[in-house]
Amino acid sequence: MTTLFPFRRTRENAPMTDFADQDDDALARLVQSGELRAFDALARRYQSPLLRFLRRSLSADAEDAVQETFVKAYQRLAQFDPRRGFKNWLFAIAYHESIDQLRRRRVRKSEQLTDAAMGEESGDDPADRAADADRNASLWSIAGRVLSPDQLAAVWLFYVEQMPAREIATVQRRSWVSVKVMLHRARSTLAEHLDHASFSDHAVPAEAGE
Repeated sequence: MTTLFPFRRTRENAPMTDFADQDDDALARLVQSGELRAFDALARRYQSPLLRFLRRSLSADAEDAVQETFVKAYQRLAQFDPRRGFKNWLFAIAYHESIDQLRRRRVRKSEQLTDAAMGEESGDDPADRAADADRNASLWSIAGRVLSPDQLAAVWLFYVEQMPAREIATVQRRSWVSVKVMLHRARSTLAEHLDHASFSDHAVPAEAGE
């Protein structure tokens, strides 16, 4: 998969292998010092994880959100504090980008409903029921339907990205206790809708490896 946020390399055709063994924070410091190839390495490293994370809430708009996340991360890199950890910092930007896009989507949908509300009645469409049945076949589709955006993001970060509650708290800007409570409530909500699967404290959902 090619990176969504390519940068011009500082040396023509310079290899990326010299960054392969560098950790995230070291690469971030290199970018702060002017080495743009280091950011290209970070983008390649996190493109797929961010895309999987954002697809759960934004679906078809996820790639645009990944692109915007990398743009904002690059623009704000001077503000990056290594004590927070680059991964946590980057996922925090992606999380807030998803919230912003969902907010804009709700505004557009509200405007569309206002324009369409001219006495038409909504019926119980069999096609909609069939679509719901298809979505319910996937654990993550169910999660996307029954959980709030905050809960869905926290569950994804915990099980797929394997972030502990304290790191999720940094991403979502809340206390780690509230994250633990939110994860517990999310699992309880999901348990009410799932007959064959559950989220335990250490289990990784089937789709985590995609």
